[in-house]
Amino acid sequence: ISYEKFLWTLVNEAHQHHLPVEVIGYETCKRTGIGYPLYRLVIHPDAPLSVCIVAGIHGNEIAGPLSVFQMVSNSSAL
Repeated sequence: ISYEKFLWTLVNEAHQHHLPVEVIGYETCKRTGIGYPLYRLVIHPDAPLSVCIVAGIHGNEIAGPLSVFQMVSNSSAL
């Protein structure tokens, strides 16, 4: 899955679950010059504690981005 497709799928899933999606910055790929937005997603805004998951720092480390997608997909169960 490309990063672009991952972001598209993640944002659409967040919108389906009525989760707030906020662009907090942009990152430009040095190799291609393509700019991508950096998002902040709040899965459970009324939770008494917070956890921050920073995902997608290295392109070959897929566990972080996939765990974020899993949490967003299952957010209605929270």
